[in-house]
Amino acid sequence: MEVPDVHQLTAFFFALYFLMATQDIAVDGWALTMLSPKNVGYASTCNSIGQTLGYFIAYVGFLALNDPATCNAYLRSEPNLVTGLVTLPSFMTFWGYIMLATTVFVWICKTEQPHLDHNLTIRDTYHQMWTVMQLPSVLALTIVQLTCKMAFAATDSVSSLKLVEYGVQKEKLALLSPVLVPLGLLLPVLISNRMDKKRPLHLFLLAIPFRLVVGLLYATIVYLTPTVMTHTEDVHYYYYILLLVAGACHEVSVYMMYVPQMAFFAKVSDPSIGGTYMTYLNTISNLGSKWPNSLSLAFVDSLTTKLCSSDAMNGCGDSDAKSACESTGGVCTILTDGYFVEVGVCTAVGVLWLALAYQHVDKLQKLPMTAWRVLKPHHKTN
Repeated sequence: MEVPDVHQLTAFFFALYFLMATQDIAVDGWALTMLSPKNVGYASTCNSIGQTLGYFIAYVGFLALNDPATCNAYLRSEPNLVTGLVTLPSFMTFWGYIMLATTVFVWICKTEQPHLDHNLTIRDTYHQMWTVMQLPSVLALTIVQLTCKMAFAATDSVSSLKLVEYGVQKEKLALLSPVLVPLGLLLPVLISNRMDKKRPLHLFLLAIPFRLVVGLLYATIVYLTPTVMTHTEDVHYYYYILLLVAGACHEVSVYMMYVPQMAFFAKVSDPSIGGTYMTYLNTISNLGSKWPNSLSLAFVDSLTTKLCSSDAMNGCGDSDAKSACESTGGVCTILTDGYFVEVGVCTAVGVLWLALAYQHVDKLQKLPMTAWRVLKPHHKTN
């Protein structure tokens, strides 16, 4: 078996992500300069629909075309047990050319609205962004974005792992994703049309208690999973319907927060440094999702208490203790699952956060646009 070249892979993905991040900044800027002021709020709709389609094509589409069994059953007249229709290198090459062609097409065919700040140098831009980051309004928004998703960490990061641990097959769990794709395409459009363009964060705040309830629903499903898995397939059918409903509710709650949030970012971002401004806000938002999820994954095992059925002194704290328990004919029984502890803590944190932050978030969207701007440097023109 060939040993993978970790250094080469690291260098490749560093270059790939560097280029993708650079283009992402440009796209954020385009959203502010290509769309008219009255339509700039729809940047979040374009973002959401594009991400959903991209996820479906790159994940579900690739897995189907790469799997020999799927291709033999539905796409080939003559079975080929060795390979699928598409390989990873050919898939990435094809979409690489598509990205390049799309970028060139937009570059040539679509013009941006001119701005008076086109003379800003790179140094001026970053100096201006540093000043923006110190604005009271931006600091307050940064704190909101870094803390608002703490309440959903356990649900978002651990639920699917616990479902698999308690007996749900990964393949069946993966099949639920394509079913929810149409919902992911429809929701951004519906939410954008119903959303108050002047106060988009109002819907963002309304989504939080709904998402907390969805988290409790997921915890209930996880709790019932071990019992359900011992029953017949008829019971499993209703179980998967319930799981699909929970997934749909989760999608609704996520988009109810994401679309208004992105619309607000587009609204307050300064078009003269739009790409930099939007990227900063998006980065803070992504960081606000990642750090609670990482902590949730890190502590879920530590918060779980187990006991060996054949040795009361063995807490099955690690793989060696588990092996020792099994060697004596015992099994490790979960007394307290850390997942449920985390869901309870996260829900309490979410209720507290909403009580403390609701008024502050509402005030942010009522601020005048001048609260999100800084005095720009002047440049002499010939």
